[in-house]
Amino acid sequence: EEAARQSTQAEALGALERAMVVSDYRTGAVKALVGGRNPVFAGFNRALAAARPVGSLIKPWVYAVALEQPERYQLASLLDDSPLRLTDENGKVWAPRNFDGEFLGPITLYQSLVESRNIPVVRVGLDVSAQAVSERIRQAGVVRKVNPWPSLFLGAVELTPLDVNRLYSTLANAGRAQRQHSITAITTHRGEV
Repeated sequence: EEAARQSTQAEALGALERAMVVSDYRTGAVKALVGGRNPVFAGFNRALAAARPVGSLIKPWVYAVALEQPERYQLASLLDDSPLRLTDENGKVWAPRNFDGEFLGPITLYQSLVESRNIPVVRVGLDVSAQAVSERIRQAGVVRKVNPWPSLFLGAVELTPLDVNRLYSTLANAGRAQRQHSITAITTHRGEV
């Protein structure tokens, strides 16, 4: 019975698609790109085209925008992790929750980031503005539309693996975006540039 269950799980995992982008964050050179489970399939390239909601992967960008204002935000700054309710212009209420359903009260920015708390990041995002976060994401090299809505702070934006690679490469490169590229030179048949 256990062997059959494991075999079924292995088959399900084997049917999953995958994508990966590896780049040099200092230069933007794409070193490897995998667009699907079958490396010779010339169809849909998931690394370049499969846009999916990124969830908490966006949270470091909210905090990065806040930390650009050191007079207001530092890693030790206390944030409020208590219930939050927002009402949009249509009267619709949004009450984000933490993954564990708990509220911790005062929490440092650092702890909130490490524990991926939702409420504090939404509060910080509202303070620095969704427009500012959206603009920084654009400056990091993401060309697809990133709506400046509060849900952005919790990753309600669809990005491809290549987009996420751009974001994290920019973070790793001290905030300096590098244009990604896969061609370093074009040569003649004799090897001349």
